[in-house]
Amino acid sequence: MLLNRGSASSQRKMRADKVTGTLAYLTDLSLPDMLHAKVLRSEHPHALILSIRTERAKELPGVHAVITHADVPGINRFGWMDSAQPVFCEDRVRYIGDAIAAVAAESEEIAEKALRLIEVEYEPLPVIVSAEAGLLPSAAKLHPQGNVLHRIGYHKGDVEQAFADCEVIVRETYETPRQMHVYMETEGSVIVPEEDGGLTVYAGTRHGNSDCTQLSRILSIPESKIRIESNPIGGTFGCKDEFNVQPYGALLAFACKRPMKIHHSRQESLQAGLKKHPMKITMKTGTDGQGMILAHEVEILSDTGAYATFGPAVLDFALEYAIGPYRISNVDVRGTLVYTNNGVSGEFRGFGGNQITFALEGQIDRLAAKLDMDPWELRKLNIRDITDEGPLGQRIAPTNGMKDAMKAISQSPLWAERENSIRQKMSADAPSSPSWLRTGYGAAITMHGSEPETAAGSHFLYSFAVVLAKTEVDLRTGRVRVLQLDHAVAAGPVLNPADFQGQIEGAAVMGLGFTLTENTIMEQGYYITRNLDTYLIPSLADAPIEMNVYPVEQLEEDDSHGPRDVGEIGMIAVAPAIASAVFDAIGVQVTTVPISPEELIGSLSVLMP
Repeated sequence: MLLNRGSASSQRKMRADKVTGTLAYLTDLSLPDMLHAKVLRSEHPHALILSIRTERAKELPGVHAVITHADVPGINRFGWMDSAQPVFCEDRVRYIGDAIAAVAAESEEIAEKALRLIEVEYEPLPVIVSAEAGLLPSAAKLHPQGNVLHRIGYHKGDVEQAFADCEVIVRETYETPRQMHVYMETEGSVIVPEEDGGLTVYAGTRHGNSDCTQLSRILSIPESKIRIESNPIGGTFGCKDEFNVQPYGALLAFACKRPMKIHHSRQESLQAGLKKHPMKITMKTGTDGQGMILAHEVEILSDTGAYATFGPAVLDFALEYAIGPYRISNVDVRGTLVYTNNGVSGEFRGFGGNQITFALEGQIDRLAAKLDMDPWELRKLNIRDITDEGPLGQRIAPTNGMKDAMKAISQSPLWAERENSIRQKMSADAPSSPSWLRTGYGAAITMHGSEPETAAGSHFLYSFAVVLAKTEVDLRTGRVRVLQLDHAVAAGPVLNPADFQGQIEGAAVMGLGFTLTENTIMEQGYYITRNLDTYLIPSLADAPIEMNVYPVEQLEEDDSHGPRDVGEIGMIAVAPAIASAVFDAIGVQVTTVPISPEELIGSLSVLMP
C-alpha cells in the first residue's frame, strides 16, 4: 500500500508545537540566578601547550569562575566507548576545538570577553591532514599507541583464484564527505546544583545512563547524586549519543554553586561537534560472463579525527555491509581507522552504511555497463536467498525482504518510466534531445542491521530497501536536480504509518545533502567551512518534487521477530541511486560525493569534446 499521512494510528506528542516553533527545548530553560558558560577552544589543530594564564579573565567584572584541567576533581577524560578525550587539554591539543578552559559569567557576552583574556602559549606541531598521511612512517604520533585506532577484516573463500576465473573485473576508489548533523537545537545544557551535593542535568542526550557514569567520574561524586532529564530534544541523528557540553556546565555549576547554562552557537557546534566519518573505499569486484559475482575485495580507510568516539563501531558496521545483500563466495574485506587532526568524527545516521553502499552499488552499475547488462537484472541475479548466510557468515532471520522490496518497487510510477527509458535508448529511432537538460533514472538497494547483534557484533535482523531516483542534469552548469525519489522498504509490520513515512522521507532528504551539497571542508586541520553560510543543506526548494514510500509488511512464517527499525535505512541507498541516475542521464560515473557540478562539467567536456 502507499502510505497516507492521514492514516496514522497515533500522533506524536508536541507535534504541533514543533512545527509551529513554539516548543521550548531544554536549552530554552531560564532559571533564577543562572550563570552562562563558554569554553575556550584550541586555535591550532596540533600543538603543545606551554602555558595557560587565566588571571586577567578572572579579574573581569561579572566573571564568577575560570577553570582548566587543574580544577577537575575526578578523571580528566571522557568517552563512552574509549575514555581518552580530555575534558580540558593539559599539555597538547589535537584539533581545532579541543577544550582548554571554561568561564562562568553573568552573561554570554561577558563570558566571551573573558575567553579573549585567557592567554595560551602554544608550540605548533606537524598536522596530520588525512588518514593516508597518518599512516606514513614519518607522521607525528597523535596518541601513545600510534595513529591507527582500529584494524579489522574478514576473509572467505579463495579470492585470488576467483579473480583469475572472472571474465569482467571492475576496480574503483570512492570517497565520501565529512557531513554535519545540522540538528535544529545545537548542543547545550542547563545544570542545577542540588542541596545534597548532586546535580540535575537538563541536556539533549540519547544516553542518560552513560552521561551519568561519565559525569560521576569527572566530578568524583556518586552516580546516585546525578539526575538526567533529556526530553524534549531538538534533533540528534547520532551526534548527541556522545558527550558534548555537559562536563563543562557541570564543573562550573559545582564551582559556582549556581545553575549554569551552556549552549553552543552554530559556529561552535561546527567546530566542536562530531561529523560523519569521511572514508576512502577501494573495491575490486569480478563476475563471470553471465554476471554472477565471483570475487569481491574491499579496502576501507576511515578518518576518525582526533579522538575515537564511535569510530571503531562505525568501521565494523561498514565492513559488515561491504557485500550488502548479495551472495558472494569469495571475499576479502579490510578496514583501517586512523587518527588525524581533522576535528572529531562520530556516530551519524546510517552508521557507516551510507559510505560503503555508495561504493558497493557503484560497483554493480560499473559491472553492468561492462557486461552490457541491465543493472537491475545484475542485482536480481546476485541477491542472496532466504537460506543463505549473512554478510559475515552468520545465521540471520529467515526473510526474503530484499527480494520482496525489489518486487514492491514496481508499484512506483518511476518503474514504468525507467523501463520506457531503457527501451527508447535501445531503439535506433530514439530521438536525440537538443535540450540542455538531460533526465536519468537510477536504482540502488541496501540492507541495514537491526537489534539484536550477535556476540561477534554482526546482526541477526535486517531491514531492506530499494531506492529509485529520477534526476535532471543541466549540461551548462552541471547542477543535478532530483525530481523524484521513491523507496520500497521491507521492515515488517508498520506500527505507525505516518512516523514510518516521515522517517524514510526525512532520511532521504538528509541523504540528498550527503550526495549533492554537504561537506565540511578542511585544509591543514583548519575549517574552511565556518558556518551554515558556507555549508549547504537541502532546502524545500532542493527536495524532490515527489517522494513515495512503499512498505513491505509481511514476514516469512518462520520469522517471528516482528518489526525492524527504519530510522536509518531511508538514507543509505540514496547516494548510489542518484549517482546511477546521473550516469544514465549523461554517461558520467561518479566516484566522489558530494557530486561536484564542476567535475561533472569537466567530465562532460572529455566525453563530448
